[in-house]
Amino acid sequence: MQISSLIPSYISDIQSSDVSPLFHHYQDDLQANDTNIHKAEFDTWRFSILRLKENERPNKIIETLEFIQSIKFFYPNIYILLQIYALIPVSVASAERSFSVLKLIKTKLRNRTDDERLSNLAVINIHKGIAQELNIENVIDEYAKSKRKLNFSNQDK
Repeated sequence: MQISSLIPSYISDIQSSDVSPLFHHYQDDLQANDTNIHKAEFDTWRFSILRLKENERPNKIIETLEFIQSIKFFYPNIYILLQIYALIPVSVASAERSFSVLKLIKTKLRNRTDDERLSNLAVINIHKGIAQELNIENVIDEYAKSKRKLNFSNQDK
């Protein structure tokens, strides 16, 4: 059971029996641990949502939390579940990918790379598809046009 089923736009096909595993899973976080209370609260929540026109029903978690804010005392367990849903990250895969890319890039050979270069290398590695579509000749031309100060002598030191 997905917590997202409690969002008003998606609630029309959901029954209290469909939601009971959700209440059971998060029972330690909820105010009441009684299945009858959970069923009654969900049925009342569903009934109040179905009375709204379809275009008036919130379809995002933030909109739903704003909608329920003034009536949260009538639906304390639903409100808690919606708060939990808002706190659960959609996906942590992108963060994990960043760390594994960082381990690949920052090897012993590149240990002294500054932050900006390391960040740029990480972005290129993460977005390989875009990087592969770049025209190398254009990149070299842009680099050649830039003014750079390279010191090839030890006179200034």
